[in-house]
Amino acid sequence: FDKMDGFLLYYSNDHFFGSQWKDHPIIIRSFVPAESAENKNENTEKTVPPEPSPETETLSETEASPTSSLSEYIEALQLEKDAKEFTHPNPPKDFDWKEYPTLPMPPSYSLDPSIKIGLEDLDQIPDLDDNIKTNGFLLLNYGNFGHLMLAKDQDSGQRYLGIPGIFDNEKAFISRLFGFKTFITVPLKPHKTGNFGYFILPV
Repeated sequence: FDKMDGFLLYYSNDHFFGSQWKDHPIIIRSFVPAESAENKNENTEKTVPPEPSPETETLSETEASPTSSLSEYIEALQLEKDAKEFTHPNPPKDFDWKEYPTLPMPPSYSLDPSIKIGLEDLDQIPDLDDNIKTNGFLLLNYGNFGHLMLAKDQDSGQRYLGIPGIFDNEKAFISRLFGFKTFITVPLKPHKTGNFGYFILPV
């Protein structure tokens, strides 16, 4: 325990239990997966597991969802860790929105201009935090559709960076851990689940 500052127990897509001592707050992205214990008894006889019954197979498929979310979270953390080892050049002072393809949004979102950019264009955006450029959720999901959205609120001038994707509870849970707490459907839909849109982050 001397080498540990806390632990995290993953329960479901929306719930986890954690404890972090030494008067530190729980910061979920500070946790890393525990190393698996080595099997010291290599000579133990191997038994053939019984074939699963239909009920067991159904249960396994149901329980695979939290594991899938946790695996995606761990993979995103690793991508983020690797990306932080590279330095990013200082962006130019001027950023011309008109040089990029437009990405029209539903009028009710008041996001105009809205453009389509690539991962390599992040270094061209002024005043963009380097932590966003190395965001694990962004790096993990960018390849699914091959583009990102950059938009500006017409009223406030707030910029938003969006990652395209299909909404489901698992991905929404992971996206919130990496700061992408809002999802907008494109085109506008009454429900999010199963529909295309963007996980967005104010930048």
